[in-house]
Amino acid sequence: MTDINGISLLHIAEAPSSRQSLAEYAEMLGWSVHSTTDHAHGLAIAGKTRFDAIITEGDGASSLDGALSTEAFAKQLRGPGSPNHRTPIILSDRATSQQSVGELFDGVLNAPIGLNSLREVIMDALDERVFVGP
Repeated sequence: MTDINGISLLHIAEAPSSRQSLAEYAEMLGWSVHSTTDHAHGLAIAGKTRFDAIITEGDGASSLDGALSTEAFAKQLRGPGSPNHRTPIILSDRATSQQSVGELFDGVLNAPIGLNSLREVIMDALDERVFVGP
């Protein structure tokens, strides 16, 4: 597994407690995190800034499943011209398994997110998508 300091994350989560927990874990790991509450805003940020990994809640979150679904969000990130077209996208969900996420997502962080699981999922996704290739 690759070990990298200074990873930059984009985190999209409805609950303030989710955003706060992930920000605290990222700080412990020496990583930076930009948090937002919805996919539309996340897409605007990701259209201008390249991140090392993107973590997003699934469509179960009420404010996230409106105009831009999780799948549509991921497809737009993977589109031509996106600075994040090769960036790993991690799905954060309570009940999703890695086998059920499909090609758009590079990993699953089951909520509640823990420090070790965050590090492991991000490092594995970077190893697969960035260092080995899709």
